[in-house]
Amino acid sequence: MTAIKRFYAINDLAASELAKACRATWSLPDDAEIGPVNTNYHADSRHPIDLVVVCESPSFAEVKNHYPAWGDTGLKIFNRWRSSRGPAAENIQFEHPRLAANGIYVTNLVRCQADWIPKDCYEQGARLLTSYKDARVKKAWPLNRDYLAEELREIAKSHKDASVLFACGASFDAQVKEATKFAKTAGLNWLVSFHPSRLADALSWHYNPQRWGARQGTFPGDRDEKNQNEPATAEPATIDDTE
Repeated sequence: MTAIKRFYAINDLAASELAKACRATWSLPDDAEIGPVNTNYHADSRHPIDLVVVCESPSFAEVKNHYPAWGDTGLKIFNRWRSSRGPAAENIQFEHPRLAANGIYVTNLVRCQADWIPKDCYEQGARLLTSYKDARVKKAWPLNRDYLAEELREIAKSHKDASVLFACGASFDAQVKEATKFAKTAGLNWLVSFHPSRLADALSWHYNPQRWGARQGTFPGDRDEKNQNEPATAEPATIDDTE
């Protein structure tokens, strides 16, 4: 597969060392394929970056396809963006390249896959318990934070009007607070939201920086907002962490 030059990507040696460090931190097998996964934005993209969406960590689809927010996550981000833009965007159909084509740059707090479990377990429908996945993200954040800080600085150099939306779970308040300082230092507007799958329809405006106004640089609690829990559904089988 031909290497794709991204707007921001850590070099091959750093990528190998990061994956090795994450596997060790999470007590994963040496052959576990966990990334890292870099941004969806190509280095030669002609589309200015309008919105930087920072998610938590890539999952199986992201590692397989080498892009963040692949599949359902990307669809939810796109649908939120489309809702925030109103009638002018309502007929735009989702394909992953549409994110970058509409100025949406995606990256993660942690670049390696925190919800990794053995492939055979995953194919049988098992999933890592969310609490264990969250714990992995928190453990690996110190290994990843400098890359996110550098990435935001690079974005600010050539896309000074870009805004940063932190769309992570509430479990990561401490990590997001630290990451917002990176955005502020880089001179980028920022806003903290909820995970895309938990965002109430009424809050889709989070995905349109033009509507942030005086609310930029704030957390949901500062705006008296609440997330929207999804309807109860049958949960897939879960697997305990191997640590």
